[in-house]
Amino acid sequence: MHSSVPDSGYPSDVYLSRMEFHLLVGLLIGFLALLCLMSAGS
Repeated sequence: MHSSVPDSGYPSDVYLSRMEFHLLVGLLIGFLALLCLMSAGS
């Protein structure tokens, strides 16, 4: 793990991992909401 910190302060790999984490959380929330809608509809 190389820590090449740019002028912004955050390493680029950390920023990418945070973006992927937010995407995974969004997918999980959407999946749970879909399950709730399906269970409520039936």
